[in-house]
Amino acid sequence: MAMLTHMHRTNRMPQHVHVLYSIRRTSPVDDTADPQHALEDVLFATRLRDIAAERVGSMTLDFYMTRGEPVGSGSPSEPLFSRDNVSIRDGKMRKVEIEEALGPVEERGETVCYVCGPQKMTDEIVEMVGKVERMDRERVLCEKWW
Repeated sequence: MAMLTHMHRTNRMPQHVHVLYSIRRTSPVDDTADPQHALEDVLFATRLRDIAAERVGSMTLDFYMTRGEPVGSGSPSEPLFSRDNVSIRDGKMRKVEIEEALGPVEERGETVCYVCGPQKMTDEIVEMVGKVERMDRERVLCEKWW
C-alpha cells in the first residue's frame, strides 16, 4: 500500500496498475444489500478507492470477498458491483483473472507484479505468476509481513 500511495502522490504511477485485493470473510456477501457496504471495515479499501477514482483509465481495482479458498481455476467471476474502474466480486480470484491483470502476453516483458498477504496465499500466487507465459520470476516481488 505504501508503494502505491507514494507513486500516486508523486505522480510516478506506471502507465497501468491493476490491483487484485482479496478479503477473507466468514460469510458470503449479501447480494440483496449494497456490496459496497462489505468494504466498510476493509483495511485500505477507502484509500484504494480514492486513488482509483483519480486514476480512471490507468488503474483497475478488483476486490474479492473470499472465505479462505485457494486461488481457483475456471472462468472469471461476475462482479456483484462494478463502477468505472472498481469491482467487487464474491469468491476467490481465479488464475485467469490474475493472468488478465498481468496484461497481454506480448506486453508482459515490462510487467512487474507485487504480492502481499498471508504466507500461504503469497507463496501460491508468487509460484503461479512466476510460471505464467512471459513473466520472469525476478519481476514477481513479494512483501512478507509475517
